[in-house]
Amino acid sequence: MLTSLIKKRLDIPNEEGSWVEIRMLSGKKLDEARAAKLQLIFEMARAMGTELGDRIAQQNRDTDDDEADPLAAFDVDTVLRGGIVGWSYKERVTPENIGDLDEATRNWAAKEIVALTVETEKARLGN
Repeated sequence: MLTSLIKKRLDIPNEEGSWVEIRMLSGKKLDEARAAKLQLIFEMARAMGTELGDRIAQQNRDTDDDEADPLAAFDVDTVLRGGIVGWSYKERVTPENIGDLDEATRNWAAKEIVALTVETEKARLGN
């Protein structure tokens, strides 16, 4: 399936009249988002020192994805850059201005993109 064809337009919470159009992420983009998150974790672990860093890395590995934050395994910026295809703002969508979204909107949009990806894949596989 071509994931670029699976799109959804959503109203942005607490922004009357504002919307965002998202798309399903490809397997390659999901891999990039996971790799970017792991890189960030390892950089933080290195900066904090071995013992504390090892505990953080282990805690991240032990997290159950079904019960945890759906974004725990993914780099939010990578998810947003791959998943936002349009919005109601005057500025057109670019990698640079995706970074200008406030934290609440960033997290909401990233969760919606991951949910669309997971739900579409589950439906396709009949799970």
